[in-house]
Amino acid sequence: MMVEIVRSRRCPSLIRHKFNHLRSSYENSIRLVKKHDLNITQEMKNANHSARCSAGFRSAHPFRYQKNIFFFRSGLDFSSGMFHNINATSFMHYATHFQRYDMSSQSIYTVAKKAGCSPSTVSRVLTNSVRVTPETRARVLAAARAVNFTMRKRIPQVGVLVSDLSGAKLTSYVTQLLRLTMQELVQRNCVIRLLESGQDDWPEEDHYDAIISLAYNESVNRVSSLYSVPVISLNNPLGTGDFYEIYSDHRQSAVLATEYLLTMGHRNIMLICFKKAVGSIVDWGMQERTAGFRETMDKFGLCSDLIAFTDSEPVDNILLRARSNGVTGLIVFSEDELRIPFLLSHIMKLRIPEEMSLIMEELPSVLDYYSPPITAVRQPFERMVAAIMERLDQIFAGDTAPADPVVFHNELVIRESVSRIGNAVCR
Repeated sequence: MMVEIVRSRRCPSLIRHKFNHLRSSYENSIRLVKKHDLNITQEMKNANHSARCSAGFRSAHPFRYQKNIFFFRSGLDFSSGMFHNINATSFMHYATHFQRYDMSSQSIYTVAKKAGCSPSTVSRVLTNSVRVTPETRARVLAAARAVNFTMRKRIPQVGVLVSDLSGAKLTSYVTQLLRLTMQELVQRNCVIRLLESGQDDWPEEDHYDAIISLAYNESVNRVSSLYSVPVISLNNPLGTGDFYEIYSDHRQSAVLATEYLLTMGHRNIMLICFKKAVGSIVDWGMQERTAGFRETMDKFGLCSDLIAFTDSEPVDNILLRARSNGVTGLIVFSEDELRIPFLLSHIMKLRIPEEMSLIMEELPSVLDYYSPPITAVRQPFERMVAAIMERLDQIFAGDTAPADPVVFHNELVIRESVSRIGNAVCR
């Protein structure tokens, strides 16, 4: 630690100038302490004691917070009659760690010495960083247990389980949810780690306070059994009671779209979905949407069998089949098939909405820029993510009691992609 000493027997005017300069730093430091609620603890006492000893004063006074004024940026010690200009980076480093760890017993420096590594490595281990080898992580954790190290303020560790991102598009459904979720987690100063559903080697020694699942396959069960922590599942209610379930009413979304086409005079309607199943788990969203579509069509005594899945049949073939069957209205709940309007208008040369009406799943700032703008069913993404964060805050506070599912209703955003047939009267 670099220490510059200015003795009191030197020119009084120089000392007075030095004092006026450092008094401003002292006031700024006090404001910093009050703002961040930092604690002056044993680590700071040791630092002050070491600074005086390293300057050659054998009778270094023990730290007395009320009598010795200690700076984060510049240290001024009145009791020893000298000024200390101490490296700012060193003490801001201490100030940062006071917000995270309890220095009253043992510090990360003690852990680092015990583990034979640097303090920054200990910090990376404690914040669950991926830039640490498993051997180093195990050695640091063992050293922390050996010296009885405890953290004063624990940084929440949150895992986010997602489906395979290799084919994810910037405007896809999962990407939009992931963006909103990450924004909220960053604001809560959480340590975030992405868990891909296709990964087979999740480290068992990793620790999480909670896991948010945006995946829709069996990986949610696998991650729940591997890490015994609360799991918040979005749009994938499994009904087992092992997860906190938050989802939008997918059946209601299909009913909204189908009823709107019917009120606009359409009678030959096709539903296009993404997948029948994901692995061994039947896709819940698909089941609910097809059920809502069939119920609505059956209620009006119309054919409810025109349902297609883009994972089992090329979308080009689906559109050709719809055209040959005289379909006048399409409901598309395959969020990643944003090329359907292009195929209809530019490849099949069908005018939207005059020759083919279209309703799709809403993607923010995408469908409203099509020509014509696409009528869509909108899920309340922001409110759903807010519900996730509310549940997450309760988990961080220690409340892990079972809770009822949180269900949100969707809304129909009417634009210009649906035409009126005959004398149909819009609602």
